[in-house]
Amino acid sequence: MTWPWALHLRDAVPDTGDPYAISYLLWWDYHQTFHAPLRLFEATFLFPYHSTLAFGEYNYGVSLLCFPLFFFGLRPLTVYSVASFLSFPLTGYGMFRLARTLSTSRGIAWVAGIIVAFLPFRFHHLAHLHLNFFVWSLLLFEALILFARQRSWPRAIWLGFVFLMHALTCMTWLLLTIIPLVVSTLLLLDRNRAWRDIQFWKRAGISLGIVMVMLLPFLLPVRRVAIEHGFLRSRQEVAHYSAGLINWLAVDERTRFWHGLGAPTAGTEMVLFPGLLAPLLAMGAFFLAPARKGRAPGPKVLSLPKRIIVHSLDAIAIGAGAVVLLSLGNQVFKLSLFGNLTLQATGLQKAIAIVFVAFLIRWLIAYPAVLRRSFGGDSNLRDSFKSAQRSELFGHALVWMAIGFAGSFGLNFFFHKLLYDYMPLFRGMRAATRWAMICYVGLALLAGLGAYRFSERIRRRFPRLKTAGYVLIIAAVLVELHATPLAMVRGAVDPDAISIDLKNRTMQGGILELPIGDGDHVYMLRAADHLHRIVNGRYSFVPPLQLEIEALTKSRPIPDRLFDIIEEIPVSYVTVHRDFIGSDDLPWIEDFLTRGLGNGRLRFIKSFPAATTEDPNQTVDLYAVVKIEPNVQAEAAKRVD
Repeated sequence: MTWPWALHLRDAVPDTGDPYAISYLLWWDYHQTFHAPLRLFEATFLFPYHSTLAFGEYNYGVSLLCFPLFFFGLRPLTVYSVASFLSFPLTGYGMFRLARTLSTSRGIAWVAGIIVAFLPFRFHHLAHLHLNFFVWSLLLFEALILFARQRSWPRAIWLGFVFLMHALTCMTWLLLTIIPLVVSTLLLLDRNRAWRDIQFWKRAGISLGIVMVMLLPFLLPVRRVAIEHGFLRSRQEVAHYSAGLINWLAVDERTRFWHGLGAPTAGTEMVLFPGLLAPLLAMGAFFLAPARKGRAPGPKVLSLPKRIIVHSLDAIAIGAGAVVLLSLGNQVFKLSLFGNLTLQATGLQKAIAIVFVAFLIRWLIAYPAVLRRSFGGDSNLRDSFKSAQRSELFGHALVWMAIGFAGSFGLNFFFHKLLYDYMPLFRGMRAATRWAMICYVGLALLAGLGAYRFSERIRRRFPRLKTAGYVLIIAAVLVELHATPLAMVRGAVDPDAISIDLKNRTMQGGILELPIGDGDHVYMLRAADHLHRIVNGRYSFVPPLQLEIEALTKSRPIPDRLFDIIEEIPVSYVTVHRDFIGSDDLPWIEDFLTRGLGNGRLRFIKSFPAATTEDPNQTVDLYAVVKIEPNVQAEAAKRVD
């Protein structure tokens, strides 16, 4: 499923963007932990800002697991490749454990684990290690279930440890799992009668309280820089990364079986199709429910007030659904009676929200008669959650699937919109589509349950074929989700000549590498080689100074204001990567450098061969900033073309 990645773990990466930056982060976490742990967040990129590790995901939970790899001398890019590769079996294992704990069935666990391990969403985010390392989120859910069932100290300690690793690994998943975990906790307390158990609250409180104290050194810098720099996502940015229904049919280009389906032009973060088999199997969890032993009880007779409420909710849902259908393709829906405007609806958000809420309340009271048979004779949603026929898995799966699906629509739906408006934590998250991973957890659980129902029917008819159903389903899932051969690239795992030279230099300030912008990921990776501070950096949030420098370098001509900024930062050396500069931009960079040499603000030191090409004209040139490094002398004559 990952071929031929396994043959090239030393230097194989999906691209030369985020994997390079994350490789640096993994190395920095390791390096600083053993050199200056109290200054962990003072990373060497985005100089002269402080606590720059808090400008995005710090990946410390992944780094901890990778410390032995660094200890034995593996290069940062190799460590990234190995960690990213292992995220597939580890996440599958986490899902396997969760499904097995909820259902006691290994068959269900195998199906659910394989679906989550090889989701198209995960291949789409192959460059985002922290997102693909979802194992701790799944193990946290399982640890919560285990502790609710048996409130012992060993399980409380395990719950605390897993929560710690979950929080250190990915802030996105820490944020997005809050609501589904809270709802699942309420279901667990109800099912296991733990509300009044003092040991549950005491042991969970002590364990999680200790963990929160341990997390403070990580969370406080994030909060501080967010307040100091105003790191919030605008409504326009969040809306751009909010899904529509079509995005759930958008297929990642690596998925061979469904390549080109749905919305083939969907951009990064907007590809959510989970495959077809998982939803079909999830439907089997509803419609292949086993017959109850004995005669199924008849439906509960509703009181007159409840019947009135139920019929009113049906009418509201049907009316709002009609508005949704009539509004398709229209910006505004208007209904006029006798020449008077009676109803006006702008867009579909409110109407869809009304349908969703009406159905939810209606199903909590009573299922419609037409669906009651499909739900195994259960009277309402609460009965289904507590049904021994369906197992504990069923209720949790519905919760996670519904929350994740609703959240993926971002500002296009009321759920995430309310969180964005009233919970400041959610204003720092750009891509609401990442809620889809929460949905996939519930979907995989239901798919495993559906696979169990299907296999049971085969076993009843052919007793000797006990595992045939699972084998067929797993094989079909692997065929549907396969993405091989993966189009990996060979990364720049070893340091280049200029990085080796810079490592041996002492300097008063930092390094500015030109061109600044898209190539910053490469500079971050090389910063792990030379150990000096760099002005460059690309992370979740890019501060104003770096954006200003990038804008100045794109001005024609480049203004002298850039010299002033370089000296104020302060910058000791400027490197010019000619192999990264386009032919249209090179003359303006040359003009800027010539002016710097002419007015005595820059001094040429020497040139190095570019690592990306064998063309002798594509060099990397090193300049000293005279005001900051007045004693540094030229080591070679500047080449004049």
